[in-house]
Amino acid sequence: MTTPRFAACLTLICLLGIWQVFAIPPSPMFAVVGATLIPAVVVTLLCVCTAFYLISVYRGSAPDVAQSDEEKALPGSTTRVVSFLSAGVIFILGIKTLGFVITGALAGMGIARAFDAPLGPKSAAICLAIAGFFWVLFDLILSVDLGPLLPLLSKTN
Repeated sequence: MTTPRFAACLTLICLLGIWQVFAIPPSPMFAVVGATLIPAVVVTLLCVCTAFYLISVYRGSAPDVAQSDEEKALPGSTTRVVSFLSAGVIFILGIKTLGFVITGALAGMGIARAFDAPLGPKSAAICLAIAGFFWVLFDLILSVDLGPLLPLLSKTN
C-alpha cells in the first residue's frame, strides 16, 4: 500500500470515528464523565496524528519502507492479522455474555499473540490485570457503566 492510499484509509477511519462519536446517545442521567468523552479524546488524537501524517505525505517525507529493496515482510504475517482481527471479534461478540473483564482479557491475549507474545498463564494474568484495571477505572471511579464484573455470576431479575 502506498503512503497516499494509507493516508486516505486513515482519513476514512477518522471520519468514521467522528461519526461514531456523534452517534453515541447522551446519558439519561448525570455522570461525572459522559459516554462521549473518552471516545472523543481518542478520535481527536487519531485525527491529529492523521493530520501530521497527511502533511508528511504531501511534503513527500513520509517513509515508505514497503518499497525498499532491503525490507521484506516478516514470516507469519497472516497469523498476526488473523489474531488481531479475532481479538476484536471476540470482544464484540463476547462483551454482553462474558462481560468486560473476561472478554477484554481474551481480546488482549489475541492482540498480544498478534505481536508474537507467547500465550500462557503470564499473558493471561497480565491481560486480566489490564482489563480489570480499566473496568475499575471506568465503572467504579468514573461511573461509566461497563456492566457487572462477572455477568455469569451476577443475579438477573
